[in-house]
Parts: sequence; C-alpha cells; structure tokens
Amino acid sequence: MKKVILQPIGNDNSIDNFKEKNSKRWAESTKYKKDWEESKEAIVLFTHDSVIFAKATISSIETSNHTKYPLNYYYDDIKFINIPFSKLRKITNFQDIYRNYTILNKSMSQKILDYFELLELKIYKKDEDYQKDIGEANLFDIKDESETPKEPKKGKNKSYYPRNKFRAKLALSRAAYTCEIDSNHTTFISKATNENYVEAHHLIPFNVQSEIDYNLDVTHNIVSLCPNCHKKIHLASFNDKKKMLDTLYNKHLEGLSIVHLDIGIDSLFSIYSE
Repeated sequence: MKKVILQPIGNDNSIDNFKEKNSKRWAESTKYKKDWEESKEAIVLFTHDSVIFAKATISSIETSNHTKYPLNYYYDDIKFINIPFSKLRKITNFQDIYRNYTILNKSMSQKILDYFELLELKIYKKDEDYQKDIGEANLFDIKDESETPKEPKKGKNKSYYPRNKFRAKLALSRAAYTCEIDSNHTTFISKATNENYVEAHHLIPFNVQSEIDYNLDVTHNIVSLCPNCHKKIHLASFNDKKKMLDTLYNKHLEGLSIVHLDIGIDSLFSIYSE
C-alpha cells in the first residue's frame, strides 16, 4: 500500500507560484531526511490555507547543495484539486493541523486513498447525477480501462456498481455527441459540453455484471443516445428494443471483442427481454 504524505507549501508561497515554479519539484530541509527515506512512490498532498490543492506521486528523492533546503523530491501524475482540509480531518479522525511535512500512518493513508478512489469511481444511485457529471468531466483525466470488474457497493436496498464518468465522456466524444441510433436526433446544446446533448448508456447493462467476468464499465460498452432513445431502450416493448439493440451491437462489435464482451446478439436480446 502506498503511503500518503502531507506537504504544506507555507504562507510565504502561493498556489499560483507553486504551479509556475514547483509543479515537478519541491525542496525541504534536512529536518525531514529520516522521513524521506520512506517517501519514494508515496502520494503527496500539497496544502495551503486549509485547502488540499494538489495531489501527486513522488518519483525520486535527491540531495542538493542548497544550504537551507538540501533535499529535493520530484513527482509526477500531478493533479490540481480543491478539497477542504476539514474533509481530510473527518476522513482520518486525526486532529493534527499538519503544518509540517507529515507521513500519515497506514490506517490514515488507506482511508485517504479509498476516498480518492471513490472520487474517481463514484457510486451513482440516480442516472441524472451520472449524466450531469459526465458532461462536466475532464477528458484529460481518463484512466486506463480495467478488464476486472469493480466490487459492488452496498446501498440501503441493493448493491451498486461504480461507473466512471471519464470513460463515459470519452465514449460520447468518440460518437461526436450524436445519437448512435440516428444522428439526426438532435436535442439542445449542453451548457457543460457546448455540444448536442446526449446520454451515456451501457449496452450490456450492469444488472448482469455478476454473471460476466469482465468489466462492463468500459468505453467500448458505452453508447451515445439521445434522451428519447435512452428512455426507449429502457422502457419500450421488447420488439421495439430489438432493432435498436441490433444496430448498436453491430456498430460496437469490434470494440466489444477487444474487451471480451462479444456475448452474441441473442444473449443481448435475452438480457433486454427480461
């Protein structure tokens, strides 16, 4: 398990200055040299004015000739975020104000890593929340697709599988924000994307994830539909669904084969006929 480190940048610095001069390197005093021996490949959270403003992974640690700050660490995979420090205290149940370079213990580190994973793989109980977040997602934050299904999270009455808004955003972008049943199905310009509004739909739905060995939440299994077609594929009679399913399955068959989801059109029909 990776450790989590808290790194305040100090009141004499600023977030803008950090972005300009320190987005790949940070210097620290010899006071923390012993701690640094544990820090390689750790997750570092940069803080300023009670806010966690950046997250990165330490890639290497080196010494320099600087008198005051002879220790340098370099990092990659940096992401600029905006999370109140109070949220971290609530997650870890630890009241230290973290004014110094601090390596968190195993338990606290795991709680924070779990929190960041949930931020990326949000459990959506309402489809409208999912569709809204897709529109606002940043395509540059897309993660590699995993073939292993995520474990479901238990809700009050049933379990939910995580859905990744970034993969859905990529699927909509690849479809050029058109309805894959009929590109003439235009709706309105979304304020989030400045494109024709469409919705993401998992062609092989999550209600059969427990029966399938590979992850259903991948871009090759996500189709772009206008809201009317999206409702139709969920709520119409089976005979009305069949033509839509045939169109979408054949259009995505090559991609479904890549991710081991080419289950056959008859199996897809069977899922939607229930």
